[in-house]
Amino acid sequence: MKNLNALGNSQALDRVPAWASTSRKLMDAMALVALSAALAACGGGGGGGGSASTTNGTNGSLQSSGNAQATAVAAMNWAAGPSLYASGAITTYMPSMANIAAGKVLAVYAQSETGGNKLYSTMGDLAAGTWTAPILVSGYTGTVQGVSDIGGWALNPSATVVSANPATGVATVAWTSQVTGEATLRVWLSTYSNSGSAWTTPTQIGVASVSGLKITSSAAGGTLIGWLSASTVNTGTQALNLYTVPASSAAVTDKLELGASPYSAVKLGLSDANTVVAIWAGASQTVKLARKTGSVWAATVSLGTGAPASESDLDVVVNADGSDAVAWSGIDPSVHTVVHDATGVQTASQLIAQGSMGNTRPSLGSLGAGKYMVVFAASSLSNTGFSYHEPYSATYSPGAGWSAPIALYPIGVSGAGNQQLRIDAAGDALAINLGYNINGYSLVGGASAWTPMTNIVYGGAIPAFVQEKATGRGVILWCTGTQLLSAFFK
Repeated sequence: MKNLNALGNSQALDRVPAWASTSRKLMDAMALVALSAALAACGGGGGGGGSASTTNGTNGSLQSSGNAQATAVAAMNWAAGPSLYASGAITTYMPSMANIAAGKVLAVYAQSETGGNKLYSTMGDLAAGTWTAPILVSGYTGTVQGVSDIGGWALNPSATVVSANPATGVATVAWTSQVTGEATLRVWLSTYSNSGSAWTTPTQIGVASVSGLKITSSAAGGTLIGWLSASTVNTGTQALNLYTVPASSAAVTDKLELGASPYSAVKLGLSDANTVVAIWAGASQTVKLARKTGSVWAATVSLGTGAPASESDLDVVVNADGSDAVAWSGIDPSVHTVVHDATGVQTASQLIAQGSMGNTRPSLGSLGAGKYMVVFAASSLSNTGFSYHEPYSATYSPGAGWSAPIALYPIGVSGAGNQQLRIDAAGDALAINLGYNINGYSLVGGASAWTPMTNIVYGGAIPAFVQEKATGRGVILWCTGTQLLSAFFK
């Protein structure tokens, strides 16, 4: 098995000029179509730039397009990590990760083997850039059989998800399985503790209509898991099932009627006091929000119209006090945002930017004190042509609203698709996007410009992504079909 590779000419491939020949564009399109089948096992490719290859190139180091800023976080760089797979692997599937202790992350993933699918976990060291040998969480024997490999929602969110509390060293993993003869899927849960270094016996917590799961956590250590099932109230629609595990009390189950049948575009948030915020794409492309405080759901509200075709087209971030920000792709085309205070009252609603082909894949992060950051892929904001999707960011401050978008990279980048954003305790940001390649960016808190792009790998698939709050270190993990590959920001 090969370790992470990057092509030395990948930057040039990401910077196809607007006047590029029709034959070159046709070749790119044909290559992407041919590679889309390989991505199916990994949970899909990036949007904006189309599906991406899972094939790596010749051996080489990660390529950076410029010098880092002379500051602590910007001085960190992306470095290739080892490949990851358990003995007997035929195919690995989209992983999920969480920070479980100082300098440590826990990753879970499904793996197909001769007898069926199994669920594994592994521990990553952020400073050393290493992984432990995978250990079995659940196999394919008994009632816990047929561990789902790919999520059933658009862009294939992981069918195995994990959350962890770094203060206690306790993690929660959830997954779905298909039992022979059953039309629905069983939802399972197991917990892990650093003190015992073992997973508990799986417990079934529900039944799902599709295999994809959602998971989020609070700064206090609470965990929220969500899945879809057929509504028993409104025939032909879906219900969102919620399983909340507070940091210091018993688990709570609940169900929210969505009034539509989305198999995509659902996001969750959780406050320290276990306030639940759910957003989704309803009927007629209306973006909706529901908030639960204590045991009471407030009336569902419509935030506006949009075109969130997948989970990557809308996002929500919920702060410790329950305040939140929401962003989604509009049909104008545009990126829309709404901000709420801790009681759920809307305090701002703003259109960030418009492009000739639409602005897509927004990802939000909280800067504290009511401030937020968003990254998104936009076309033609720089007037370079219709073929571009360039990565941009904007910041929100109470009273001032959203800033004008700034480019994460010198203009002229095509293939900036799926966006992910993480912000540490110092306000330093890390951004990842997947279009044709997986690219990484960093921004020191308060700086006016992002560091130049680092091409992490040519190709790739949507990665799991974690940044440690205390240190700013980060890691991404993605599948290539037969194995998982990783890169560490340290």
